[in-house]
Amino acid sequence: MSRSRPFPEFVVACGEEASDPLVMHDDRVVRVDELAASGHLDHQDDDLAAVASLGVDVWRYGMPWRLTEPEPGVFDWLLWDRALAACDRHGLEPVVDLCHFGLPDHYAGFGDPTWIDGFVRYVEAFLARYREPMWFTPVNEPLITAMCSGMWGIWNDRRASRHDYMRLLANVTLANLEAIDRISADRAGWWIGAEGFGCHVAATPEHEHAATVARELDQLTWDLHLGVDPPSSVADVFDVVDPQVLARISALAGPTERVVAGHDFYPISVMVHGVVEEPLSIRERVAAY
Repeated sequence: MSRSRPFPEFVVACGEEASDPLVMHDDRVVRVDELAASGHLDHQDDDLAAVASLGVDVWRYGMPWRLTEPEPGVFDWLLWDRALAACDRHGLEPVVDLCHFGLPDHYAGFGDPTWIDGFVRYVEAFLARYREPMWFTPVNEPLITAMCSGMWGIWNDRRASRHDYMRLLANVTLANLEAIDRISADRAGWWIGAEGFGCHVAATPEHEHAATVARELDQLTWDLHLGVDPPSSVADVFDVVDPQVLARISALAGPTERVVAGHDFYPISVMVHGVVEEPLSIRERVAAY
């Protein structure tokens, strides 16, 4: 793995699904462990050999934080040792994914800011152990993490309000920026952002305002990360988020070197405000993006 290779100008992102949020199922909280569901860890070498045989050489890869830090401050690096060694064997350069929708069991949720310091310690420990990786997605999809955990009430904290969403988004953004700051101080690493990209389309001119407001709420994640003043429709973020958290975000915001603002776009990413006679076609959805 090269320590000097810049991130390619264009890449189709490939990677292994490793999310592990908590959800409510049949009246009990369960961990949705995608690595366990796929069986990837039992077939890791064969899987990566197959990926490399397709000509892929950039591989976004994450091992669950909760398995690497089973107790506060106690790290078990076996999964990461195996993962990075397998990438090296098969000529895959990893984009290191450190937090993918789930937290270790010793944290109450993304709304409790104590996990941020713990995440920073984890990032620092990772950087001290592994000198080669240069590409990082510290926190995967901050918007989606906060939306599912704070607005829609389906993951982790299972909160369901606009203000809970804003508080969670601020915490996740701060954790991501703290990690990027540590990476940049340690090496000429890249932040390979990965964020859900919502396209809000108005069915009629009367629905333009609703589409704009929804779009601005989605883009708050980038406003916070990049140090852009949020529009008035989301200015209540300043009323509900701890001023100290906002001040720290402001101090860290706006990294502009070695940054890729990655968009995760799906057919369902295009949301129509108002009523249309026929669902949008794939071509129309791509055009909206």
